[in-house]
Amino acid sequence: MPTTKPNDEKPNEERSANWSSFKFVESVTEQSVSKIIRKRETLHKLVAEQIYMASNPSFVPTKSKWVTGIDGNIRQVMVPKKLKKWWVLLPDGKLQIAVYWKSKQLEFEEGKDAIEVESIDELVPTLESIKQSIDLGDLDIFIG
Repeated sequence: MPTTKPNDEKPNEERSANWSSFKFVESVTEQSVSKIIRKRETLHKLVAEQIYMASNPSFVPTKSKWVTGIDGNIRQVMVPKKLKKWWVLLPDGKLQIAVYWKSKQLEFEEGKDAIEVESIDELVPTLESIKQSIDLGDLDIFIG
């Protein structure tokens, strides 16, 4: 059975209309796509944690830790986790919200690294908007 090589194929004019309906592009590796998706998900979780902290003042984030007791038994316990608030209340009543990635504050524009909101009431909706921007890929250039 003869094998056909790409040079042996018909020229583009002779192909069907179905073939011409395809949009051909250079392939992107799955690894590069999944990398940015993982980063988005991580940042998404961090913002969700900030939203929960803002909406519930008594919230204390915890993490699990394995400890060995005096008797030698190893058990898992929940300990408080250090979590920094991303917002600062200014003397005039406004708030500034910063977004952190790997303990570094993101700079959105030249010299601008915070989002200002008028009151504490706008904190959670603004954090929700940040979360939507993450989903839409607006922050990919900062975390990539």
